[in-house]
Amino acid sequence: DEQLRIVEARAREAEQRAAHFAEEYEQLQCVFHERAKEWQENQWQQRALEAERRVRDLTLLIETMKKTRADHSTQLAQKLEEATSRERALKETLRQIQNKYE
Repeated sequence: DEQLRIVEARAREAEQRAAHFAEEYEQLQCVFHERAKEWQENQWQQRALEAERRVRDLTLLIETMKKTRADHSTQLAQKLEEATSRERALKETLRQIQNKYE
């Protein structure tokens, strides 16, 4: 009788421990899934931040290129104006020389 009660008590303790371990395992699984989801969301956030940074960099590069092109266009326009002015002056000088010798 006594041995039977001891065995039954140990069996109940083992069942309780098994139930406790099963409950703890479920909780750990939940925590694991939550952490995995957080990690995945963090990875997407990191990728989104990196993409935003790249877009900012490209936008800045495009703006710089536009400004550089505008600066070059302005410089070219000034040089063209200077060349046109010199051309006019040379044509005028040539006309005066031709008039002198006619």
